[in-house]
Amino acid sequence: MSLPEGQVRKTPEPSTRSGARTATASLSVRRSERRTRLIQAGRTLMRVTGATEFTVPQVVAEARTSLRAFYENFANKEDLLLAVLAEAVLEATDGLRDATASVRSPEDRLDHYIRQLFNGTFDAEHPETVPMIALHLRLATEQPAALAEAFAPQLDLLTSILADGARRNMFRRDTRPDVLAMLVSQLLVSVVHTEALTRELAVPAVSVDDIVQFCRSAVQAGSRRSSMPVGASPPARAGR
Repeated sequence: MSLPEGQVRKTPEPSTRSGARTATASLSVRRSERRTRLIQAGRTLMRVTGATEFTVPQVVAEARTSLRAFYENFANKEDLLLAVLAEAVLEATDGLRDATASVRSPEDRLDHYIRQLFNGTFDAEHPETVPMIALHLRLATEQPAALAEAFAPQLDLLTSILADGARRNMFRRDTRPDVLAMLVSQLLVSVVHTEALTRELAVPAVSVDDIVQFCRSAVQAGSRRSSMPVGASPPARAGR
């Protein structure tokens, strides 16, 4: 739209533009903090109740925020639960990365990855494991694409370990590292789920050593597979 003759469009002063940017940044920080509090509240309720059947008002009360703030960040409770799971996966991936970062051999990195995964999952500080697994199983049916996206960081780390081993001719090269990582990951997930959901049942005990040995045998390059020692492990349950 043109201005009347003789008038000049005013350009905002630099201080005005700077102030607007600061206000926008501050608002963004506050929204991020509220979102984080809501996710933490959802996770806390999972720990306390041992389930995911809590309500949105309960989440809001635990986070000490408002319903408006909740719906500014999440479409519904299901959206929050997915965010809780994704946050837990990122946290676990950070632990896996730290556990494998200083290890040079791909074989030992895989060993550390598996042990950290089980130790972290069954740590006493994570009583939300069972409801988190129930959520995982439900999302696998109802929202498989969203579940895959949530677990992508963890799968990417495992893929990098296996790819490094393949480049060094330590791990098999007849299967792509990403496919091999998916197969190993699915095995680990299945064992974790079985261990968590059947601890009170009379099922054969599986030790972390058993799992490490099996996975290493599965990914070893052919020339190295036959020379691997057979581990003698006590029948302790995985994660203990």
